[in-house]
Amino acid sequence: MNKLNYKECVQLLLRQDDILILSHKNPDGDTVGSCCALCSALRRSGKNAYIYKNSQISDKLKPYAEKYLAPQDFKAKYTVAVDVATPQLLPEDFTGTVQLCIDHHPTNTAYAQDLFLKAASH
Repeated sequence: MNKLNYKECVQLLLRQDDILILSHKNPDGDTVGSCCALCSALRRSGKNAYIYKNSQISDKLKPYAEKYLAPQDFKAKYTVAVDVATPQLLPEDFTGTVQLCIDHHPTNTAYAQDLFLKAASH
């Protein structure tokens, strides 16, 4: 597992394409908003990026995510988890591996190949 700083994380993402972005189980506004923002930024950088179609996104949050949700036939080459501290919190119906985790939880288990952790201080 490689711990990345902000610049390294950005450079890594800019080298990728066909990116799938994951939220956690029972996604709240924090994870949905973060996924949408990352997806939007990647697309504005010329990347093909989508958010994983998590079946647990609430009807309240779905309108924010809809334009970013992956179509059925999308084939990801690179997967990023956002706001997911452990692999047990990944969406229940997701199968695959996570190459990069972007998180703010100091309890992150460093399960991904690369980690950008900006732990929140309370």
